[in-house]
Amino acid sequence: MRLLDVAGLPWRAARRLLQAGLRTLARNRLPRNPALAEAFKAFNKERSPASRRAFYDALLSSRLIVAAKAPRDGGPVEIVELAIGAEGGLVAFSHPDALDRTMPEWSGTAAVEGRLLFQLASGQKRDFVVVDLFGERLVFKGPDLGRLASGELPSEDPAPARLSGPGQTEWSRPEPPPSEILLRVLREEAASRKICGCYLLAARLDDGAKRTALVFRVRDEAGLAEVRGFMQAADRRLEPADWGGPVHVVAMTADELEPLRPLAVLVRD
Repeated sequence: MRLLDVAGLPWRAARRLLQAGLRTLARNRLPRNPALAEAFKAFNKERSPASRRAFYDALLSSRLIVAAKAPRDGGPVEIVELAIGAEGGLVAFSHPDALDRTMPEWSGTAAVEGRLLFQLASGQKRDFVVVDLFGERLVFKGPDLGRLASGELPSEDPAPARLSGPGQTEWSRPEPPPSEILLRVLREEAASRKICGCYLLAARLDDGAKRTALVFRVRDEAGLAEVRGFMQAADRRLEPADWGGPVHVVAMTADELEPLRPLAVLVRD
């Protein structure tokens, strides 16, 4: 009998409570970055060369929070990659408040200096870095990753976009139904990979935009790598018109996905 069974809880529920408690303890040790908050606020208010330089200096010197896998045999911490369609990059947070709604519950956390984050992204040929700044996100791409890795200013400032909060996506069955060629290609690619669940839904986001959502059931970071390979293969075989419009790619746990399954068009289960 496992120790927590004595409390009358199923092991799965008890394990989740234990993980949540450990996550809270770890969260309390994460950086809050008040100096970065002040620099970001001043930059948004003034938009002067001096405030711009001060903001990026603060961003590159601050300790940012990332999702990470525990090191093996004393090796370095491995930062978890974020897959968006066929692109892959790194995501970081300036404050712990955004973690619960954004980071998967199976991931650990680490804090890395901002400039090191961009050096990793540039050296590993990542497509982008997303930095959540106190509820707003900046997306850096292309040559700007190398510029920031060298301590230089980016060529242009990305416009901040507020992150969607929990429960702000409305889900429904796709109408009109997905095309035959889209379903055939997606099902063939899913069958040839370790995709444990893939579903098509319609998603109306908090900004009112409605788009096709390709939702994956993901257990761990290896699952995200499979999703990225899946999307790359599907993109090679499909024309933009085959998708029927913009596609919202989402990774969920089994529990998050369960209430949506009756609405979904099945790709792989």
